[in-house]
Amino acid sequence: RLSYVEVERGTQPLRSIFDFPGMLNVHDTKDIHIDHSYFAHNQVSDDAVHAAYVQDLEVTNSRFYMTFHDAIDLEYSTAKVERTSIVGAGDDGIDLMGTRVELLDDRVVQCVGNGVSVGERSDVLMQRSLVARSARGLLLKNASSLSANEVLVYQNPVSVRQEPESEWYPGTSSLSVDNVCAVETKVLFDGIKKPKSGTIKQTLGLDDLPQLRQALLG
Repeated sequence: RLSYVEVERGTQPLRSIFDFPGMLNVHDTKDIHIDHSYFAHNQVSDDAVHAAYVQDLEVTNSRFYMTFHDAIDLEYSTAKVERTSIVGAGDDGIDLMGTRVELLDDRVVQCVGNGVSVGERSDVLMQRSLVARSARGLLLKNASSLSANEVLVYQNPVSVRQEPESEWYPGTSSLSVDNVCAVETKVLFDGIKKPKSGTIKQTLGLDDLPQLRQALLG
């Protein structure tokens, strides 16, 4: 359990036969909870927090600010990221590879890359979350699935990109949306014409996203 921990301006572990790309690395373990913690200004390391082969990882009520590359990078894990804010990632806000994850009540803002990147057969449930002012809101690739419910994608040049089938990961990716709004975007879909189920609104009405407005955005 890591609670009320601040990790700032760290680099990464070196001189090891293993690769530890994060400022904080959680590998090959289970039942790890990070709560009310703060990660910022990591140097040299690709990720602020990197997890690989972890079962039952939870990151809750935490903040990531101005990270060098990815804020959170999860590989081949099961996880929940809840009530967590990411501001100013140097690449992706949340980068997923082969991971099953719930993203609940999160804010991902001002990422140089993707707000959320879903790849390598990841399975993602995203609810009541904001992805804003990043190069691309959501990226879906490599036979992955994303189910988004009550999500606001705001002021991203590209809202959603779904890449074509990969020779390394056979099968098409799957995007399902319910009550999702993409507002003030130049390109709504890049690589796909529409989600597998549901439609994305391009306006935000007064009655849209009530839970997200109240619980997340106040």
